[in-house]
Amino acid sequence: MNRVITILAAACFVLGLVAVTNTHAETEPIRVGGIFALSGPWAHIGIDQKNSCQFVFDKVNAAGGINGRMIDFIQADTEGDPTKGLLAAKRLIEQEKVCVIIGPVNTGVGMAIKPYLDSAKVPAFMHCGSDVIVDKPPTHWVFKSPYRASHAMGRVFAYMKDHGLKNIGFIYIQAGFGKDGLKNAEKLAPEYGLNVVGVESFGGKDVDMKPQLVNLRSKNPQAILCWTIGPAGPIVAKNMQELDFKAPLFQCHGEANY
Repeated sequence: MNRVITILAAACFVLGLVAVTNTHAETEPIRVGGIFALSGPWAHIGIDQKNSCQFVFDKVNAAGGINGRMIDFIQADTEGDPTKGLLAAKRLIEQEKVCVIIGPVNTGVGMAIKPYLDSAKVPAFMHCGSDVIVDKPPTHWVFKSPYRASHAMGRVFAYMKDHGLKNIGFIYIQAGFGKDGLKNAEKLAPEYGLNVVGVESFGGKDVDMKPQLVNLRSKNPQAILCWTIGPAGPIVAKNMQELDFKAPLFQCHGEANY
């Protein structure tokens, strides 16, 4: 539910953006591009993203559009692949002539299309969790709806510190979001007086993380932080139970829907 509300807010932001930036004829539809993972490993998020945006745009069109202009919502499937995401962005901007992009949700695709959006000077409102989407390098054309991953991790670390959980194990997905999380963990943990005593990773299609968890358990962590979004989070929780791994498990802020 939290993710859907965030996406709805993003769609509303886009509507306001196109209302003040679009320069096409006043009677033509407003062409909005959507870059979503409608298939592949990120489809569980991409489909929700697309449906939420469609819900908002349908309501706006049913009410008469924006100043009488209908919204033409043109979608593209990235399959969660950065190369396909870049091709989709180019098609939407150069062939479909959209004036704004909404999406994607995964950091790898977002970083792949960010330089192109900057050069094309087309605004995009992404749903990527990683801070690098807006930070490295800074951009005037890309926005993000989720709050910063570093802020979310800081709240988790503050809780751990308050409860005497000093030595932690970190397990993350081998994707842009997970790698950004590892960088944040290595940077922020010392600021909260915490030690990252073990680090493990897993692939986006992995269905068993017990080997990684066995390695982490050998480091005697007082807590485990799992940095991923989607089905992998529950798999880690299940595997810890199967291993009788008693350390408390903390999931990232993007895992609340699973």
